[in-house]
Amino acid sequence: MEKNFKNLEILDLDQKKVLLVYSLYSNEEKLEFLQYTGILAICYYLMKNGIFPNYKEQLLIYDYKNSRRYLWEDKKFMNDINEIRSQSMLIRARARSQEYRDINSHQSSKKGSQYLRTIGFQETVEAKKILELLKCRCKKLRHIFLEDDGPYLRCPKCKSQMFIEGFLYDLHEPIKHTYDSFFLIGDDDK
Repeated sequence: MEKNFKNLEILDLDQKKVLLVYSLYSNEEKLEFLQYTGILAICYYLMKNGIFPNYKEQLLIYDYKNSRRYLWEDKKFMNDINEIRSQSMLIRARARSQEYRDINSHQSSKKGSQYLRTIGFQETVEAKKILELLKCRCKKLRHIFLEDDGPYLRCPKCKSQMFIEGFLYDLHEPIKHTYDSFFLIGDDDK
């Protein structure tokens, strides 16, 4: 498999971590996507737990449920997403209409999953720490839920949940926008 990748270090460590998170929550073969707001919330939680020390606390005005809100995003994080996409390891999907704001989602591509397997990233200390933080005590991967009061990581099996403190910034009321939000609803029995 290594011959498929001319340079095994085409992604930096943060980019490999982001790609791993996408591979846990999305899949090209199954047509599963992760909303951009969802990956922001998950990576914010991981940043607060020391997984992304190079990311900073920066604000973005972006969609959160039915409103525009101040929430976390980092410029390096955004550049990392774009770099992973430029290597064809993430696939972006965007839905938009005249009545609704657009929604951005991504999925780990077959190439991205193959890359992680080729470099053995799932066996690294970093990957094991990410899995430890995202899995419940019952060993199931927690799902991301965007609730009115903020994002939660919830276990689909035992229903335990964890609030992601600090992701939403209540600096002001939600920002007025002329369009309604448009969200694709996922299957929570996954």
